[in-house]
Amino acid sequence: MQLSVIIACLNAEDTIGIQLSALQHQVWNKSWEILIVDNGCTDRTLEIVESYQTQLPNLRVVDASDKKGAGHARNIGVREAKGELILFCDSDDKVHDGWVAKMGDALESFDFIAGALNLQDLNAGWRIPKNHPLGSRTAPQQQLPRYRHARELKYAPTANLGVRKSIHSTIGGFDEDLIYNQDLEYCLRTQLAGYPLHFVPDAIVEYRLKHSLRKTFIQFYRWGRYGILVYRRHIGKGSLVDRLRFIFGGWRHLPLQIIKVRNKADVFELCAWLGGRFGEIVGCWEFLIMQPETKLSKNLSGAVKSN
Repeated sequence: MQLSVIIACLNAEDTIGIQLSALQHQVWNKSWEILIVDNGCTDRTLEIVESYQTQLPNLRVVDASDKKGAGHARNIGVREAKGELILFCDSDDKVHDGWVAKMGDALESFDFIAGALNLQDLNAGWRIPKNHPLGSRTAPQQQLPRYRHARELKYAPTANLGVRKSIHSTIGGFDEDLIYNQDLEYCLRTQLAGYPLHFVPDAIVEYRLKHSLRKTFIQFYRWGRYGILVYRRHIGKGSLVDRLRFIFGGWRHLPLQIIKVRNKADVFELCAWLGGRFGEIVGCWEFLIMQPETKLSKNLSGAVKSN
């Protein structure tokens, strides 16, 4: 077995069938498998997965219900994987035709890779923002976003990510203590260890956005809050100016954000912006001001150049 596709699952009965149907049509000239990592499903997810095992004889279910968290589930998946080449995708998205082959071929040449995301197929047209780092209303993602605190570093979500198993083990896998933003921290730490993140633009995954204002706000709030924890772990507490910027910076743009609202899509963009800002404020107070000094990982000043 040369390649393993790992999907962490927690109550994904509404979407896992779409992803497995897409994987059912994948063709690659080398051996590969699919691991569904059960992080404690209580709905029909595993029943649906079982119904695909005839069509997908390379499909396995791995138990990771002992500890909640996507990072833990993915680490268990990698541990149980038979392949040296590891691909991550999510239970609520949909891989394009040829995804396994394109990512597999790329991972034979590069140690750490990310494919492109597309927003068009799984989302209503009104929901897709005009400007989004993960794609647009008319085209897939064109480049990987850069980490704003160290622009030489790129990142990608685990919706479309690949790495060699040996490298995953070398860097220590996903940080299971992080509740959110495990993929951001994983990308930063892997690059800091000397493995650039290579972009594979023709390996595309359809990415599902949140279609509820409440869920959108919560998602961006969590990204903002735990993004500060990632900052703390890799950069430090920052200066007083840095902390004030996290708390007060950006709010001067609020009137413009409100004025720009013209339709339902704009309301979602405003909701996401507010969620991120409130999350950063809480994260700054929690992780930069109140948290005592802890051992931090390698400073981003030692970052490697990405491809």
